[in-house]
Amino acid sequence: MQFCIIKILYMRDSSIFYRSFYEAIKDLPPENQAEVYNAIFEYSLNGNEVELTGISKTIFTLIKPQIQANIKRFKNGSKAKQKQSVSKQEVRFKQTGSKTEANNNVNDNENNKLNKNENVNENNNLTAGEIIPHPLQQFVKNLKEVSRIKTQLTYANCEALLRDHGEDMVKEILLAMENTKGLTNKYTAVYLTVNAWAHRRKSDIRITDPGAAQIKRIVKPITHDQL
Repeated sequence: MQFCIIKILYMRDSSIFYRSFYEAIKDLPPENQAEVYNAIFEYSLNGNEVELTGISKTIFTLIKPQIQANIKRFKNGSKAKQKQSVSKQEVRFKQTGSKTEANNNVNDNENNKLNKNENVNENNNLTAGEIIPHPLQQFVKNLKEVSRIKTQLTYANCEALLRDHGEDMVKEILLAMENTKGLTNKYTAVYLTVNAWAHRRKSDIRITDPGAAQIKRIVKPITHDQL
């Protein structure tokens, strides 16, 4: 008995042998049974397709589709395992990468918190004017001549001027200073200058106010002769 190997497909360590195979083969003559059994296991285990003739070929042809289906499932299962292995490696890589990114993010967050805390501590040591300029300081910056005076307004100076003289009067005086010739030669401190001018204006108002003279006339003492 001779066997001819047509092609080699693959090799495996086990295969499935169905009862239906046995039922189809058991009534064959012993020689044919041997041929079919050999063809089944050569094909299913080693991938070798054996050339048969006669009744042996007929029986094997009927069995062969089932063996091919098993081979296909085996190959697909092997690919799935390979993909699963690759997927596990990818998952581990992604998890490692995610952990690394997470650690980096935690470190960044911690650094940001430290920076914020440092900024807060620094800001706590600053005065109000050093953190946020007073609106009156911003107003003075827009005045070319006044902003050239040696000693500029502090935050506390601004608050004091507005409290003592009011915003309208302070700004009017600053604008008047801006239009004064030789301003920087005459004055060296914005606060002192504005404060002095404000007091002078208030004195002038009290002196020149016509209402004051009218009040004096109204409350003029009445003499004994007028009674």
